[in-house]
Amino acid sequence: MPSDFQVEDAADGLRRGAALGRGLNDIHAIICDLRVGERMMDTGSGQAVAGLPGGLNILLQSGKRPLRASQVGGLQSAAQGLQVLVRLRARSKQAGRPGGLRGFLDILQEGRKRGLRGCKVACLKGALQRGKILAALGQGGNSGNIHIISSIINIARGDRHYAGKTLAGPECPRCILQMFVDYCHVAVPHPKLSLAMIVKNESRCLARCLQSVKGIVDEIVVADTGSTDDTANIAREFGAKVSNFDWVDDFAAAKNFAIDQTAGDWILVLDADEWAGEELAGEIRAFVGGKPVVGLLKIVSDFRRNNQTFRSQCYVTRLFPRGAHFKGHIHEQLVSPLPRAHLRGELWHDGYLETRKTDRNMKLLEAELKRDPDNVYFLFQLAVEHNAAGQPDKAFGCLQKAFARVKPGDPSAPNIAVDFLYTIIELKKFEAGIEVVARAEKHLGGFADFFLVRGLFFMNLIRSNPAKYVSELPKIEQSFRRCLALGEADGSGSPPGSGTFPAPSPREGETGFSGRSVRGSGTFLANYNLGVYYQVFGNITEARRCLEAAAAQGYEPAAALLENISGK
Repeated sequence: MPSDFQVEDAADGLRRGAALGRGLNDIHAIICDLRVGERMMDTGSGQAVAGLPGGLNILLQSGKRPLRASQVGGLQSAAQGLQVLVRLRARSKQAGRPGGLRGFLDILQEGRKRGLRGCKVACLKGALQRGKILAALGQGGNSGNIHIISSIINIARGDRHYAGKTLAGPECPRCILQMFVDYCHVAVPHPKLSLAMIVKNESRCLARCLQSVKGIVDEIVVADTGSTDDTANIAREFGAKVSNFDWVDDFAAAKNFAIDQTAGDWILVLDADEWAGEELAGEIRAFVGGKPVVGLLKIVSDFRRNNQTFRSQCYVTRLFPRGAHFKGHIHEQLVSPLPRAHLRGELWHDGYLETRKTDRNMKLLEAELKRDPDNVYFLFQLAVEHNAAGQPDKAFGCLQKAFARVKPGDPSAPNIAVDFLYTIIELKKFEAGIEVVARAEKHLGGFADFFLVRGLFFMNLIRSNPAKYVSELPKIEQSFRRCLALGEADGSGSPPGSGTFPAPSPREGETGFSGRSVRGSGTFLANYNLGVYYQVFGNITEARRCLEAAAAQGYEPAAALLENISGK
């Protein structure tokens, strides 16, 4: 029996076993038995053997001709190494040992102390040398063993060389190992996904939210903070477990209560005024079958400004393995040491079109600011609430204070500057805006949203006093063209190329604020405003070109203005 773990031998054994007798079913039998000790495999001879050796016996008996000893040895080494690893991992976790590579070294040392046979210790050492697969230790969950196997697959996936020759097609170890991991995902139970929600009087939209994810979640848990409408009955119609929670002016406490009622390996947190698009729903289900990381969902929100509806987008932390929790009374943060990963599908949100929660949010934000008066993030969020309530004067005060205190590296800095300029335009406080633009443009060279509001600011500044500010006229065209050069941001963090405005921390302490951007800032909104600029100065050819581009992207004001120009 070889004393080292040979990925090539295991691959070749699997390939030959699949080509003989029972074919893929043999591989399936082995994979099923990765759940060591949980299943007994009938070898066909009246003898029951537990664990991976049972799967190996089935493989051997299925063949019409025997496998080479080296191939059998490779498979047996893999089996023994994994079985020892699983047992020692359990002991190590009980003893409070760390995970990852350091945890593996502890386990290996413990194995030596326990007098494991040399071949088993060598097997573990070989596994380490073949790619340090034990970095998967500590990931836990129902699919922990599969993470280890998947690591082996990833090591060998690109290896097309075996026994001194290059293999191709189905003979390639990479192809066999890919088939191996595909069966891993079929044979091992999928981690359980629980939806956790807090609600109050959400009968308008709750069914839409639950309908969008009912096919991907295994459990729905709803914490009701005092509904007086049909919210609880709607939740129960979808099979939800509904619990009452006395509201204590603390979003984190309510969400943590809901999470505590769940039984899943993974938690998905949604608000009732959100709903998952089809692409996101499928992506979530696949995501929870992978490594334990925190999923950042792209939330697309409708909001109103100047009697028009726009859409913003940013990433929020809503999908995570069991063990994380929230902190913070409002705009709560997820606390988890795990790394973050962005999902591409969209989570839709229309809650900004309502104002019934504004008073509540203001109260909580004002309480936070009493505890921390100079917190620029809470100042910014309070300004958002004031603007939503039609109180731009109060929003101006919050944004002025936030802008004066925010540091260039703060992830909320870009949106503080942009919202401050929109509020300045609305209140016609143009002298204050000149200073804001001068300071912000030093750091926001890669943010299309900033250049869009910069162009609008100079448009309004010049209109307010043409004689005084006519020299600023070129900055209008310059700003909108810069938007088009930058293109759309995706909301995944700081604007590309912004230099001193990095993405939020991907670790514990993350605020959940991820560079909100308005859709169209780098495309149709910039083209529309550039078209208006060209029309005013009589350049109808360029105006028509820009407006056609905006209209082609569905921006109705551009289509209306284009029709007006064409009719003249």
